[in-house]
This record gives sequence, C-alpha cells and structure tokens, in this order.
Amino acid sequence: MTVFRGGTYTDHLNKLINDPRSNVLVVHGDRDEFTGVGAYEGYRWAAELRKNEGEFRVELVQGATHFWASRSGQRLNEIIKG
Repeated sequence: MTVFRGGTYTDHLNKLINDPRSNVLVVHGDRDEFTGVGAYEGYRWAAELRKNEGEFRVELVQGATHFWASRSGQRLNEIIKG
C-alpha cells in the first residue's frame, strides 16, 4: 500500500472512484509480509473512497501472504471472478 501514500496515486484513485462507472476491488491477506492488515483497514483513503459514488470493496483473505501462493491464490481468483 505504499503506492497510496503518494499524492499522485491518491489523486488518481480518487478520480477513479468518483466516476460512477468505477468498480474498485482491494484484496489483501492477513499475513502479508510487507503491509499489515491494519494498514489496509486503517488508511484514511479507504474510508474516503467508501463515501464516493463508484463501487469500492475491500476483501480480506485469511492466511494469504503477499505472494498469493496455494489456496490463497485460488481464493483471490474466486473473489476477482465474483
């Protein structure tokens, strides 16, 4: 999530989510080696994006690491496919 700390990325994400046609999905694991669960849940941008017009969804996959190996990778595909 470090990419979202920069203003440029935040601005682009805000433009995307403010488009009523947008469909943004953030999927993360609870065992990510680089970013803890709290970072995804607690980011101010996530709370702000939820207020906007476009669809914004956050999914947590239990046991998933940063690299989406094995069952967590299968679960990621299921979430994306809907």
